[in-house]
Amino acid sequence: MKASIGYIIVGARGDLGSIIYNELKAKGNAVFGVDVAASVDTVDNIAVCDFSSPSDVRQYFDEECGSLECEEMVIVLAQGKINNEPALRIEGSQLVTHAVESWDEVVTSNLKSAFVGATEFARMCRKRKRLGLVVAFSSISAGGAPGQIAYSAAKGGIESMIKSLARELGPAGIRAVALAPGYIDTASTQKHLSETRIERITQQTPLRRLGRADEIVSTIEWLAATKFISGTIVEVSGGFTL
Repeated sequence: MKASIGYIIVGARGDLGSIIYNELKAKGNAVFGVDVAASVDTVDNIAVCDFSSPSDVRQYFDEECGSLECEEMVIVLAQGKINNEPALRIEGSQLVTHAVESWDEVVTSNLKSAFVGATEFARMCRKRKRLGLVVAFSSISAGGAPGQIAYSAAKGGIESMIKSLARELGPAGIRAVALAPGYIDTASTQKHLSETRIERITQQTPLRRLGRADEIVSTIEWLAATKFISGTIVEVSGGFTL
């Protein structure tokens, strides 16, 4: 018997991606996990694949996801690196510009990997005659965040890409949505932000708290279940950008 929905979580060893993968799996869903990073834990059943490489991604879908039998396939593109680096800074008496190398790394891990993952996923859906949903992670930084020029540009690119994908792939029964989280209470957030910064963020958020990871999971499930949503950016931020 085919499952109604099958999930592929890209970035399944990441801070938020691992929570999405584990919670969806705990609920009895058909879930495949993949990450660019290997793990010493050989029993976590998460594959390794570089999603910036079209040939590697196509091989992963053909070989690893061949047993995914479902009416609709959902790919959650939760991979990507955050980088805090301004366009221009002063170091001593020198003006230093943003490094091209770190720009390339951030754009590749966020935007290029999402593009390759989404297009190869669409190919797989068409090949297997399945409905599909692309959920690509954007961010509230997509509108332009100071000190995050590469990250903001990559996430803004994802939002434009999603709209194009929705127009192109809709006739084939493949939807595309960008999910833009605000500040989510994860180990990474607690590690990289001071208590003072978190308190300030909380006060700037109309709901007066950080988001929870399970609220991201429930949003993904809602998107999978709500079949007339496509081409939009769903912000889960507690109203932070208002």
